[in-house]
Parts: sequence; structure tokens; C-alpha cells
Amino acid sequence: MNWMVWAAVAAGSAIGGVLRFALAQGPQRMFGMAWPWGTFLVNALGCLAIGLVAGWWSSRGQPVLPRAFLMVGILGGFTTYSSFALETVLLWQQGAAARAAGYVVATTLVCVAAAAGGLWLWQQWISGGVAR
Repeated sequence: MNWMVWAAVAAGSAIGGVLRFALAQGPQRMFGMAWPWGTFLVNALGCLAIGLVAGWWSSRGQPVLPRAFLMVGILGGFTTYSSFALETVLLWQQGAAARAAGYVVATTLVCVAAAAGGLWLWQQWISGGVAR
């Protein structure tokens, strides 16, 4: 992979991250913090967008640079949930329904556990003891 692809992903990620931050702010201000509406909206929009882009690209060639910029960079920076959703749908479409379901369950359980573990490590070891 050449440096142009890496640069395209980096530039797209910066754009996607800024878009995610900007779009997530409005719903939280409008509806409050009782439920993560901003994240929900961003994830839903990211999934819609990656589905549209993947469909469009499948009917054409797959030039690496624009695909890396848009799908991996912008949409990956916007939400990696979109990649997760697309991979699940592709497994399903390939007739691997059990693998798709397993992927959903495993990703959800492992990622929630990892987030809980990271928070616990911070609270117990880093901020509560070792770092002080």
C-alpha cells in the first residue's frame, strides 16, 4: 500500500471525526442526555451512508484511493459502527447467517466488556492508585 492511500485514509478520518462531533451535538442539546441520541443518529447515518457507497461501488470498479478516502477514512472516522453493520450484512448475503449472528453477538459482548474493563482499569488502577 502506498503513502497516498495512507494519506487519503488519514485525511478522510479527520473529516469524519469532525462530522461525527458536529452532528452528535445537536440531538444531545435538543433531547437531553437521558439517551445517547447524538451517537444513535451518527451510527444510523453512517450505516445508511456506507450501504449506499458500497452499493454504488459494487456496480463500478473499485479504485483504491477514493474508496479508502470515503469508506475507510470519512465513514470510518464518522463511525466504525458502519463498517460493523456492512460486514454483518455481507456475511448474511453470502449465506452465512450463523456467522453474521455470531459476529453481532461477539462484537457487542466483547466491545461492551472491553469498554467496561477499560473504565474499571482507569478507576481502580490508574486514577485510584498507580498514577497518584
